[in-house]
Amino acid sequence: MQASSSNGRASDSKSEGWGFKSLLACQFVGRKMKKQSGSQKAQDASSGKQSFFQGAKAFFEQSQAEIKKVVWPTRKEILATSWAVLLLVGIMGLYLGLVDLGLVKIVESILS
Repeated sequence: MQASSSNGRASDSKSEGWGFKSLLACQFVGRKMKKQSGSQKAQDASSGKQSFFQGAKAFFEQSQAEIKKVVWPTRKEILATSWAVLLLVGIMGLYLGLVDLGLVKIVESILS
């Protein structure tokens, strides 16, 4: 029996109750705006700074938690992918150099 999600997409391990937790970034609750007197604005300004710093602290704590979840590549994986990239760059450089040389020869023969 295959499971399917309520939106018609194929199911996957992240959405099938395998302990998936939302990885959405910070989730904020909307604030209602209301008219305030001058003294209330002054009080809210000081508490606004505090809430900013509380929000910044929460952001960095959440960022640190996310960094701990990262699976970093091993030295062997880094070396293998680096060599693959260097090899591909060399092959493409050689290919494009030969194509350029061929086009230069063609244009020189047409113009001479």
